[in-house]
Amino acid sequence: MTRWLAVGVLSGLFTVAGLAITAEAQAPTRQRLFVTPIEDTDFHVFIAAAMTKKGVPVDITMKPENADLILTASAIEVEKQSTGSKWARCIFASCAGIQDKSNVSVQIADREGLVRWSYAVNKGRGGQKNKQSMAEAIAKHFKDAYGKIRAEDAAKAAKTATAPSLKQAYAMKPKDVTLTGPEAAQLRRGGQLGAAT
Repeated sequence: MTRWLAVGVLSGLFTVAGLAITAEAQAPTRQRLFVTPIEDTDFHVFIAAAMTKKGVPVDITMKPENADLILTASAIEVEKQSTGSKWARCIFASCAGIQDKSNVSVQIADREGLVRWSYAVNKGRGGQKNKQSMAEAIAKHFKDAYGKIRAEDAAKAAKTATAPSLKQAYAMKPKDVTLTGPEAAQLRRGGQLGAAT
């Protein structure tokens, strides 16, 4: 009775370990994103922080050669409102919308230079808060689009992964075929494929 209990417990442990290994092997790998530094500004740091804050499923890398995707942003354009125009608007119309406005465009390309996603954001606040707000808008919209990008990559990989043709399969020699797992031990005999012993 104790022996059967021990066998059952060990069997259960091996099954759970096997499922964990299978799940780990099937888990999609995270892509690496390089955020290109923008001249005379620290906006790339805001973008990297926003990607992390918004939970975008990419790893940020500091080396472009390690990246799967490269984000490039244009220079931030700021439309400043003069003090006189702010006062005039407030007195004669409304004080709404009198802040400085900024806009920036970004695009994300893969290793081959193919643009996979682009976005332009306009914000009506000035200062550092505006940079953070624009970066978070970029991260939010990229996170929404990222699932589609990964699905396209998976479909592309499925099309390119083809099995050998029947003619190619017949031409294969046993040394061209690599077997793994417990079935391989049963099928290999003397370096050649053969019946189980």
